[in-house]
Amino acid sequence: MEPSVTEVLYAVGAGSKIVADDLYSDYPADAKTKIHVNGLGPSREMVEGLQPDLIVLFDQTFTVQKANEWSATYGAPVYVTNAGTYRGVEDDIRRLGILVGDRESTSSVLWQMDKAYVTVTKAVAGQQKPKVFVVVWNNPLMTAGRGTFISNLINIAGGQDVADKDVAGYPTYSPERLVADDPDIIFTGNIKNSVNPGQVSGLSALSLRAVKDGQCFAIPDDWTARPGPRLADGLLCIAKILHPTRFKSSKAN
Repeated sequence: MEPSVTEVLYAVGAGSKIVADDLYSDYPADAKTKIHVNGLGPSREMVEGLQPDLIVLFDQTFTVQKANEWSATYGAPVYVTNAGTYRGVEDDIRRLGILVGDRESTSSVLWQMDKAYVTVTKAVAGQQKPKVFVVVWNNPLMTAGRGTFISNLINIAGGQDVADKDVAGYPTYSPERLVADDPDIIFTGNIKNSVNPGQVSGLSALSLRAVKDGQCFAIPDDWTARPGPRLADGLLCIAKILHPTRFKSSKAN
């Protein structure tokens, strides 16, 4: 299990079927009441005691051979989700809904995700794409590049992730390179809906346009990193920040 898998199972109406989730599953609130296991490799004895009919996890590197090994070890079939894009997550949700969920709940969550996608893509079509930099960590400076969910959301929302063109994943990024990029907007994670000063304060000495113009925004990490239904919230939030005049309300939440 993985937090995103837990969210998806609840969203498709299968929350009551979960006998255990992973250590970091905290949404929805009921997920906290489940037995927590180490998602990287729970003990055989624990899994046997739970007697699951199915093991579901998210892993973009999990091979068929590895899934078969897990199935043999734990005595249950293994289902792996591995989407890397917003639309891919919708496909994963659809499949899990068919497999273990109910039709009404699955249709509802997919409708909400598709509605967000269509709303955003129509609103930003033909607009100039502001340059965006994502602060993942500040010491050393790390960002999110090609292949990450937040980069995918930025692109859908009519922005240009400056790291996307050159790097993939979550690499370190030199301050000098960031100064050369001089992004229009900086995104970071959040603490109680405010910009995390520990992540952004180190950029104040770099004479960046986004910092000088006050264009630093915090977006909940759960909305941009967990491949589940709340990616729709992240997409709408990002789009309203990048193109506030294209939406009835410029409020970013």
